Amino acid sequence: MSWREAYKKFWPKMPPRSLEMTLPGLLISTCSNFASYDEDQEPKIEPTTAIPVSRLPPRWGKEQVEDGLHFVMIGDIGGMQDYPYTTREQLQTARALTSLTATFRLDFIAELGDNFYHNGVSHVDDSRFQDTFERVYDAESLRGVPWYITAGNHDWDGNVYAQIEYSQYSERWNYPALYYSKRFPIPNTDGAALRLIMVDTMIICGNIDHSELDAPPMGPTEKSGSLRQLRWLENEFSFPQDPPASRNSRRSSLVIKAADRTGHYPVWSVGSHGPTDCLVEMIKPMLETYNVTAYFGAHDHSLQHIHEDNSTVEYFVSGAGHNIDPSTYFSSTISADWQRFHFGDGRSQGGFAYVSATAQNMTVTFTDSVDMYDLYETTLGPRYGY
Repeated sequence: MSWREAYKKFWPKMPPRSLEMTLPGLLISTCSNFASYDEDQEPKIEPTTAIPVSRLPPRWGKEQVEDGLHFVMIGDIGGMQDYPYTTREQLQTARALTSLTATFRLDFIAELGDNFYHNGVSHVDDSRFQDTFERVYDAESLRGVPWYITAGNHDWDGNVYAQIEYSQYSERWNYPALYYSKRFPIPNTDGAALRLIMVDTMIICGNIDHSELDAPPMGPTEKSGSLRQLRWLENEFSFPQDPPASRNSRRSSLVIKAADRTGHYPVWSVGSHGPTDCLVEMIKPMLETYNVTAYFGAHDHSLQHIHEDNSTVEYFVSGAGHNIDPSTYFSSTISADWQRFHFGDGRSQGGFAYVSATAQNMTVTFTDSVDMYDLYETTLGPRYGY
C-alpha cells in the first residue's frame, strides 16, 4: 500500500483536491551520500552488522576521531516545567556529551523533539530556553556545537513558533522551519555528503491524548498541512538537491528521523507508546520505496534498534535525554526477531546515540550517560539505487 492509499485509509474524510497539492516541507532526519548512479540498477542492501558491546569503554575514548562526519542523535531533553527546570538524568546526559567532545569530534547534535516539558515555551523570551537548554549544555566544548531541532508533542502544547524564532537569538539553536533539510559534506571524501531531514510527525499524525499512556495520535489538525509535508518528503527523496560526487560512485541514502509525538514519533517501538500506526502506514512505505538506510525517532524514553526481516530500513529510538523508561509494553506486537536492542535500565540516567558517517558506511553506537560505556553498536552499509 502506498502512502497515498494509506492516507485515505487513515483520514477518509480528506478533501479529494488535497492529493493534488504540491508539498512544501516535512520534518524527518535523513542522512545521504548522493553520488551519480545507474537508474536501471536493482536496489542493493549492503550488510548490517550489530555488536552487543556489553558495556565496553566508549569508542570515543580510545582515540581522536578525524575522518568522517560525527554527530549525536538525542531526544526528549526537555527537563521539567517546575524549578529547577531540569532533571538529574538530563544533567548527567549533558555531562556525558561533554566527555564525548573531549576526544570525539562532534560536528552537530540532532534533537528529536520534546525540547521543553510539559507544555513547551510561551514566547521567545521564555526563561526555559536558558534554564533547560543554554545553562544545561554549557560546557566550553559544547558551546561551539550546533544543534538542529525538531518539535515533539509537548512542544506543540506550547508555542512552537517561539522555538523557531529563538534561532535568531542563539548561535547554536538551529530550527529554521517546522520541517527542513540540511546537507553536511563528509570530510576527506570525494564529494560524499550527509543530508539531515528533520520532519514534524505531529503535523503528519496529530497530537495524542495525554491522559492515556499509550494513546495513539488523534489525526492531523489540518489534513492539507499533513499532505504538504508528506509530498515534500517524497520530493526530497525523489529529487535530491545534493550535487553528485565522483561519477564512479553510486548513490546511497541514510535517513534519520525524530520521534515523540509531533515530529518525533517513532515508526517502530516496543516502549510504553509503541509503534506509530500512522507512520507505519504512510512513512514506512516511502522509506522502503526510496531505499532509505535508517530512521531515528524518540517519544519513548529508551534506546532501541529494530530491523524488519527483508527490509532495507533500520529503525532507531533515542529518547533518553531527560529520563529513562524500562517499559517494553509493546514488545509482543513486534516480532522478537526484529528487536535487535533495547535499553531502559531504571538505574541508568539516560543515554543517546553517537554516529559516525563515512562514504562507505554509518556506525551507530548507543551509550549510557552514567558509566559512559558503550551499550550497543551497529554498522550500516549504504543502500544503492532507488
